[in-house]
Amino acid sequence: MNGNHLEQPPSHTPTRTPTRSPAGSIAPPYQDDKIIFVDLFNVGRSIACEALTKLYGALTRRANLPWRIAKVDSAGLFVRNRSNVYELIKSLPCSPPGIRGKKAEALVHSKQPPKDEAMEALSADYNNKPFNYPYPEKERIRASLAARRSRGLKRDVFAMFGFVVVFTEKEYDNVVKLKDALKMRDGDGVAEGKGKVMLLGEDWVKDAEWDAKVKNMKTLLKKHLFRQEMGWLEPGKS
Repeated sequence: MNGNHLEQPPSHTPTRTPTRSPAGSIAPPYQDDKIIFVDLFNVGRSIACEALTKLYGALTRRANLPWRIAKVDSAGLFVRNRSNVYELIKSLPCSPPGIRGKKAEALVHSKQPPKDEAMEALSADYNNKPFNYPYPEKERIRASLAARRSRGLKRDVFAMFGFVVVFTEKEYDNVVKLKDALKMRDGDGVAEGKGKVMLLGEDWVKDAEWDAKVKNMKTLLKKHLFRQEMGWLEPGKS
């Protein structure tokens, strides 16, 4: 299996050709893709990838290069808050999260802030390359993510977002089951050409410190999502 895979087709080839604006011109907006990152409880990996994608977007636009992503969001598969498909997910033969007891109850049923260690790793990254320069978007992203509370998936997730990005094979299987169940139940819950379920690489660092996880996320996002799927031109290296 390749570094990442999409639900359909098995071997995905980007259809867009990267282009760069002529010197001195304004890069076309190309704001035609929406992405949501999905993990179990929306307090760690999904929040961190949402923040990093927004930071790369601001960095790319600042360099006057095309950025194709119009909206970035994140959610937790097993989070009840703001989800209108939680009961459907519970009814599916999904692989349950490997966590039990009061901690699991809190993660599922209450609005949880992002993990402290994830936010600390991100805060350090705000001041490191390539984000180590002042620009207003950076502080807005930091404040917005710090104020976020965990939320679940909505019924229209596969109609609204072009990419539904997950981190493990188990999450991939669970999200595909949800997509199939919505299509069978509602018919119109999945839009043609939308809702591609994507595994963000197989070389995901699972049991590392959060500084290492964030570094790994940046590598996987740039390689598998930005460059491979969207023809991204990295500022300073294009």
